[in-house]
Amino acid sequence: MTRQSFVTVLVGANELLREGLIRILDAEKFRILSSAACVHDLLQKSLPQHRPILLIVDVDGSGEDAGFGQIAGFKAMYPTSRVVALADQCRSNDIVSAFRAGVDAYLIKTAARETFIKSIELVMLGQTVLPAETSALIQEIWPAMKYDSARDLESAAVESEDEERELSA
Repeated sequence: MTRQSFVTVLVGANELLREGLIRILDAEKFRILSSAACVHDLLQKSLPQHRPILLIVDVDGSGEDAGFGQIAGFKAMYPTSRVVALADQCRSNDIVSAFRAGVDAYLIKTAARETFIKSIELVMLGQTVLPAETSALIQEIWPAMKYDSARDLESAAVESEDEERELSA
């Protein structure tokens, strides 16, 4: 899908941030339909049902929990929409909450302009985008997630022996 296929809507409490995003996206030929302080305000406007919607939302403005709740509500009304969350920091709990709410990308506001645009393009193509900082978080928890086939074989052997004992008793 192209940039023109989507209508883009922006949500965030910070009007200056929204205006800056509009300028960046407009220069890159994105079709900006609307901008609002919160999703509730956005939903008061008529959004197209026949075109894909790209929602870019600043999750820091009104508290992350409220922002994630707004995202979930938007996704309930527009399930085929694509959602990009913008945040000041990369916090694992917030990333998990964002994806549970239905985001397709979690981006940090310090990203370079080119990175930001390319990330949005990936989202429009159906991809999921995480900030580079998440790789460090994943590496921290990876040892606990690794599949240990030797341990599983040992457990299966013990279970099999226990079953044999029960059957022979």
